Amino acid sequence: MNGREFARRNLGGPGGFVFHDQTAFNGRFGTGPERVAAGAARDWLRAGDNVLAVQAHDRRLANDARFKFLGALQTVSEHPEVLISSNDVWQYFVGQTEPSGGIADPSISRNPEFHDWIELHNRSAEAVSIEGWSLTDQADGKGRWIFPALSVPAGGYVLVLASGEDVRDPLAPFLHTHFKLDAGGEYLGLYNNSGQLATGCCLCQADRAGIFHPDQSARLLE
Repeated sequence: MNGREFARRNLGGPGGFVFHDQTAFNGRFGTGPERVAAGAARDWLRAGDNVLAVQAHDRRLANDARFKFLGALQTVSEHPEVLISSNDVWQYFVGQTEPSGGIADPSISRNPEFHDWIELHNRSAEAVSIEGWSLTDQADGKGRWIFPALSVPAGGYVLVLASGEDVRDPLAPFLHTHFKLDAGGEYLGLYNNSGQLATGCCLCQADRAGIFHPDQSARLLE
């Protein structure tokens, strides 16, 4: 929920990395629906848009017509309210990369490692240029990594890997900052092309791979 894992079944312990082509440890065919209690809504939901993502794995890698996923989200009360129905429109992505953990970039290494990442989202109705904008992990604003000539389309996203590799080529598979995020948590700031702080926060360990959403007015939206 919003980038935080709250449940796992048949794929090892909580927080462990799961590869996209990893098979499930145990099957549940014919055993009925799996019910998971997420806890209090205030612990998971935030103002504005929320994203519920489910990563489903089969017992084998071969095509299996029996492998299906139907999901629903509802409140637990005397009169339950269905927030997301299995009949609602879900977006499905056939796994070719790992959606959890970090992201690897094979273009920079023959043995790529997984990196933390930062995502910018343009929520406005027009394209926004982020040329000259910058990211830094220093609270004093120094040591900033500067974005190249790049435009984010309306509703579009930009993904930056915090790898320390310093890749600024807009045609590269991924952009890379020249710094890494500390596993124990640290500061992360986004500056506009005038050198003014657009948004910044201290990332705790659970918030690594932080997500910021700047728009044209450079306000903190999330």
